[in-house]
Amino acid sequence: MPTLYEYLGIVIRIYLGDHKPIHVHAICGENEMRIVLHEENGVVCNVEYIPMKGKFTPAQKRNLAAFIEEKKSVILFVWEQSQKQAGLKFKPTKITKRIKK
Repeated sequence: MPTLYEYLGIVIRIYLGDHKPIHVHAICGENEMRIVLHEENGVVCNVEYIPMKGKFTPAQKRNLAAFIEEKKSVILFVWEQSQKQAGLKFKPTKITKRIKK
């Protein structure tokens, strides 16, 4: 599962060529959350956060939500490209400055 981003200690990963619904995984230590991007006509219209293991702190949830809001179009693009192109390669991005909501 390649890493797309590392944001304030939260790692955002994607399974390339994975099944729908469109989603990524957020991992922080032992905690994991699935983030589902619901889209219509190529635009993300809703984001769903599904805890999978452990719990994110309220601050981590706020930071993650602000980050996903900022990057949801890029995540959607990477997802779509991974469905079309086997062996898609990209360089993970590390972001250390907080995104303001």
